[in-house]
Amino acid sequence: MWTDVTDCYAFYETSLGEIVEKAVTEVVASFWPSVKGEVVAGFGYTHPFLPYFTLEADRVLSLMPAPMGVMSWPEKDKNASMLVCEKLPFRNESIHKLLVVHAFEHIENTSKILEEFWRVLAPEGRLLIVVPNRRGLWSRTSHTPFGNGHPYTGRQLFTAVEQSHFVPQKPRYALFHPPAFSSAWERLDQSMEQFGEKWFKKFGGVVVLEARKKVRGLVRERQKTWRPRIFVPKPSVSCCVKSSLDSKE
Repeated sequence: MWTDVTDCYAFYETSLGEIVEKAVTEVVASFWPSVKGEVVAGFGYTHPFLPYFTLEADRVLSLMPAPMGVMSWPEKDKNASMLVCEKLPFRNESIHKLLVVHAFEHIENTSKILEEFWRVLAPEGRLLIVVPNRRGLWSRTSHTPFGNGHPYTGRQLFTAVEQSHFVPQKPRYALFHPPAFSSAWERLDQSMEQFGEKWFKKFGGVVVLEARKKVRGLVRERQKTWRPRIFVPKPSVSCCVKSSLDSKE
């Protein structure tokens, strides 16, 4: 079941949502430190993380799946948010970087949507997926958007992406803050992220996986030589000579 866009918006307006926004944005920035002159799109509910790209990117778009609903973005500028279905309304190879948050864990036919991501991404384009970690605490609580949908381990997400003509990198983990707000924990937020990534990295709240679009090279097809499909045995010359001599006798 998809999380409604209004529920996502309400969560990120809370103090706990601000902690999630900061932690995930820092991980995204570590993967993509520069997007100068590129077209960047977010699929799912990515509004909290898209402002990071607006200063450098040539264009930033928000693609919101129909089951989730749509909400305008940004609030104080021309709307760059749109409602999309399984078929994305873009030409082939028109997007350089695609961020997916609060979406992949809700999709049943992941291979089909990955094929669509592959189609719209430019050659050597980058895909970045953020999903709830099956081993983490956030996937076990229902009061946040990460408690809905199908959680993944790093290996499961890696396998799903690798089978769809992408070259995935080693999964990373983030959001080691507990899925509850406390003023004491808030002061230790940065320390918990650093400590968790070093010592308990596979138990983070989310799995983050970057993948590169793999472009298959053109291989010239080998010319086929004609061969008879049915083998017809032919008598040798010696047999033919012997047969003619026997008939004369």
